[in-house]
Amino acid sequence: MTLSILEAVFLAVVQGLTEWLPVSSSGHLALSYMLIGEEPPLLFTLTLHLGTLVAVVVALWDDVLGVLRGLPVALKRLFTFQPPPTPEENMEARMAYMVTVGIIPGAIGGFLLKHLAEKSFTQPSTLGAFFIFTGLVLASTHFVDKKTSAGAGKGRGENIKQTVSLMDALAMGMAQVLAVFPGVSRSGITISAGLHMHMSRENAARLSFLLSIPLIAGATVYETVTSPPGNGEITTLVVGGLVASIVGYGSIKLLFRIVRRGALKYFAPYCLAIGTVLLWLYL
Repeated sequence: MTLSILEAVFLAVVQGLTEWLPVSSSGHLALSYMLIGEEPPLLFTLTLHLGTLVAVVVALWDDVLGVLRGLPVALKRLFTFQPPPTPEENMEARMAYMVTVGIIPGAIGGFLLKHLAEKSFTQPSTLGAFFIFTGLVLASTHFVDKKTSAGAGKGRGENIKQTVSLMDALAMGMAQVLAVFPGVSRSGITISAGLHMHMSRENAARLSFLLSIPLIAGATVYETVTSPPGNGEITTLVVGGLVASIVGYGSIKLLFRIVRRGALKYFAPYCLAIGTVLLWLYL
């Protein structure tokens, strides 16, 4: 399939917006492919993912550097079965420890469920069910919003943890496993899991993004190695990657504002509506 510039921009905007907003980028790309009538070349799809990956690394640059600096200590603690560093000992190593622990369920689950998830891209009824699932998860955050502070260290809310615990990282990591299915929002389900663990909104969003970086990078490398992406027109690749990066950066900043205001639940009706329409049309 040869994409036009307009189609490339359209798909890049969809990817950039929905990769980070809690509405499922994979689900929206599947719907977009249905509208276009054909799935674009794998190389173009990988370029879009690379664009949004660049966006999150740039947006969280200081956090990414902190995790990298703390990684040697974190790995030493992890492989010698020692507890994570305390915030007073080394906050960067502690976050690196949590990110490392959190990506393990996602990596294993993504690998095991990959082929099953790929079938869902061509099954509108299954896609609709997963959109409804995402909507219900987002709606559930309404019940924790009153207890969740607007950010770490502000002292508001009841029983809100101001640091990330090992159970928080595991809960968000296990939630991320479901994001392999189109229609399930990675950011939506992981941040929601964090909020239900009584994490602060800021910490839940930040850890969600940090967990996504190695998994998106790993999935991109895996796809490149196992399925040769072939060729693509340089113009559409450059335009698609650039637009996905710019739009993705903006959607990350927007999602932080949304999460701080406790507004994840307002995306629930949108996901529920899409899922209901898909089920109504195809069942």
